[in-house]
Amino acid sequence: MEEIKHKWQIQDKIKLTREIIEKAERNSIIYQGEGYIEHPWFNDAKNNLEDDGRSVRVKFVIYRGGIADLCIYHSLDANLEPARYLDGTTHLMRSFEDIKNHGAKLHREKIIQGLIDCDDDTLSIYRH
Repeated sequence: MEEIKHKWQIQDKIKLTREIIEKAERNSIIYQGEGYIEHPWFNDAKNNLEDDGRSVRVKFVIYRGGIADLCIYHSLDANLEPARYLDGTTHLMRSFEDIKNHGAKLHREKIIQGLIDCDDDTLSIYRH
């Protein structure tokens, strides 16, 4: 049986390398945009899911820290989305600066790799 691919698994990805991260300004947003992630409560959310039943649109930032590392913050967080089960779209109206300061950090490598195209070396400097 073929595995179902969800929108967050097949979207265009941002290409990142260790060199890009090392050359970026410290403590800065390297990239900001919109994409799809797997909704943490896809079983409970009803209003903001894509047709695949798991993917949700988010705004996100790729952030380079004080050392040559990176992390991704996204808008689907209780600080930015008041709806129960994060089942709303208010978070999409927030600024990228708000997302950097108050967004949720991605931790699961599978979801991280849904947004960025990188090798294991670059993934090794992801700050969890």
